[in-house]
Amino acid sequence: SGPRIPIKDAAPLPLTSLKMDSTLKTALPKINILGPDDAGYDEERMRCWNKDVIHRPAAIVQPTTTEEVSQAVKVASSKKLDLVIACGRHGHDCMKEGAMVLDLGKMTEVTVDKKSMTVTVGGGARLGDMDKVCQQHGVACVTGTNPDTGVVGLSTHGGAGYLSRQYGLAADNFVAAEVVTASGAIVHATPANEHKDLLWAVAGGGSNFGVITALTMKAHPMDHVYGGLVINVAPTVAMATRVVRTWRDWMPTQPRTVSVMCVLPCGAPVVPMAVVESDQALVPQAAGAKASLSCSPALQQAFGSGCGAFGACVSVKMLGRKQYHTELQPQLEAMQAEGHHYMSSVNVPHLTDTMVDALVAAARIDHPGGGEIILFSLTGAVADAKVRALPPPRHARCRAVRVAV
Repeated sequence: SGPRIPIKDAAPLPLTSLKMDSTLKTALPKINILGPDDAGYDEERMRCWNKDVIHRPAAIVQPTTTEEVSQAVKVASSKKLDLVIACGRHGHDCMKEGAMVLDLGKMTEVTVDKKSMTVTVGGGARLGDMDKVCQQHGVACVTGTNPDTGVVGLSTHGGAGYLSRQYGLAADNFVAAEVVTASGAIVHATPANEHKDLLWAVAGGGSNFGVITALTMKAHPMDHVYGGLVINVAPTVAMATRVVRTWRDWMPTQPRTVSVMCVLPCGAPVVPMAVVESDQALVPQAAGAKASLSCSPALQQAFGSGCGAFGACVSVKMLGRKQYHTELQPQLEAMQAEGHHYMSSVNVPHLTDTMVDALVAAARIDHPGGGEIILFSLTGAVADAKVRALPPPRHARCRAVRVAV
């Protein structure tokens, strides 16, 4: 991310950028386009989740259909303009300085096909948009954990969430994609047609191969789950290290319907965990039904005996039966609120003792002033070649943990 540029202190845009604004309005008269002098431009460019990525694009182009996206891409290509895409507005280039922003925020339609068990989202739909519609049909797709995130941006970069150990990454669940290529051509890519290589490429390749205006993914039955948050109190470095190591060894051995995400908040004497049992047969589904920790043998084993889980001195358990879309998915929203963020992540084949020691030391000793380290287990279906929607397998079977900072 670049330096924050306050509106009042921003330097004037280059003349070429000002020309881009008027050029696009002439070439695309039916599409809403905001330039630096237009009302709403500053409000629109500031509406980003990560306030560190807010800059001053030359124009914000807001199509409402795939055909309009095609027209915009053709103009950008013919005039060799610097084109970036904005969907959920979490990406570091979504409001790039001096660029033509293709804002898909008005393309948020979500449709569910229960017969084929698929969900199709528009290029600008967010996880919250998808969850709202999917709940009505009792299904869910593999997505992330922040309802504000764009579905397409998250998914085309892999996409992991509470259902990943059961069903793989979001990219493993692609069924079809409507893509506008660099030439402006509109392509419908499926695993069975002549564009199957394009679908394979976008399933992990992000926006490098075109603008995705519609994405179809596999849907899975999902209504109520059991889970929530557990705050493991671990005041010493040694105790926090023990909690993480025990979690690391326990997680790969559990049923794939169980997901436990481990967090090391910098400077805090705790190791929080986001917990879920998503087995629809184990968790009571009837309206008004009650559930306890005993509904999940795996969670009962981990959190049901003693005061502290995984070697913590005490564990505060905020667990219960939750509606997946409206209660589990938004549970981390307050902790993932918009603001100034710097993030990085890496996949490691094995979370060794040495790595755990280094991560705990980084959180407790080296950087006590804020931030967190998130450990996400990429086991279960994530490491299964058989869940691949598209050959060949796109990540090695041995990859075990994603470390996000």
